[in-house]
Amino acid sequence: MRTDITITNEKHRPYYVMHGYAWMPEGNTNAVIHVVHGITEHIGRYEEFAQNMNERGVAVVGYDLRGHGQNENDYQAATFVSGKTETDFGWGAAIEDLELQVHQISNMFPEAEYCMMGVSLGALLVRDLMPKLPAAVQKIILVNPEYNQGLMGRLKINIFNSDVKQTPAGSSSVFSNRFTFEFYNTGVSDAKTPWDWMCSDVQQLAKYQADMLVNKKIASDLVHDMLYAMQRVNNAATYKMARQNVPVLLIGGTNDPVSQAGKGAAQCQKVLNKAGYFTKNIMIPGRHDLFHEFSEGSATALYDEIAHWV
Repeated sequence: MRTDITITNEKHRPYYVMHGYAWMPEGNTNAVIHVVHGITEHIGRYEEFAQNMNERGVAVVGYDLRGHGQNENDYQAATFVSGKTETDFGWGAAIEDLELQVHQISNMFPEAEYCMMGVSLGALLVRDLMPKLPAAVQKIILVNPEYNQGLMGRLKINIFNSDVKQTPAGSSSVFSNRFTFEFYNTGVSDAKTPWDWMCSDVQQLAKYQADMLVNKKIASDLVHDMLYAMQRVNNAATYKMARQNVPVLLIGGTNDPVSQAGKGAAQCQKVLNKAGYFTKNIMIPGRHDLFHEFSEGSATALYDEIAHWV
């Protein structure tokens, strides 16, 4: 059963309200998965996954990221900028949102085992939260974390340090498109749409393209913040004071251009192992959006792996 929920970040004015869903199983709840979704999408896209988990006695809860889905966004691109004040925006506010969400979800399911799952951009946010991870979180899943390209990543930072100054807040730019979706699609030899890099399931890809809640542009300021976050989370020293007794499952797609065919998951595993975490890394056939790779059975395999982990 799906229930509409909201949560409000009152740490800055004006307050920011986030919309979400809680999918509840019938009968006892064995565990709860807190989904932190990917860039430009929204939590409603995880309906099939949530229903599958519910059948196994697992609750699923998630919220639209700020500037995504049903949440307020005064701009034409996916961004964490609210534009209301100079302090009420950005990556830091999105991290605060996650902390508030954990508090709300743990109160909803005080007896259930709590697993936090980040997908793509969501995986980056969860990794950045891990140094101050709330005590309620007992397990973590990171799906298709982006690969940090080292020297190329630092070059991109220099480009976006300049680009973000020249691009209006919350707006996309030539660079924010070129270094994300356009670049990812170059890895698909027979691409028929700008989004083929996401998914090989034609029907699911058509649904994505028709989804009015999906914002298909990325703001330069969000790419800028992501690049800096990638530098932080790929440094084992970042987790020096973190709670390392939280097991982490890493999942990569064999044909995912964002993680470079699972290199992002392997890179993340190496960093977390060095920091003292217990990790497990598995590969699933498919592109970036493994949750909707139904045609070849990859989504089903993904669901099984996640259910086994929680």
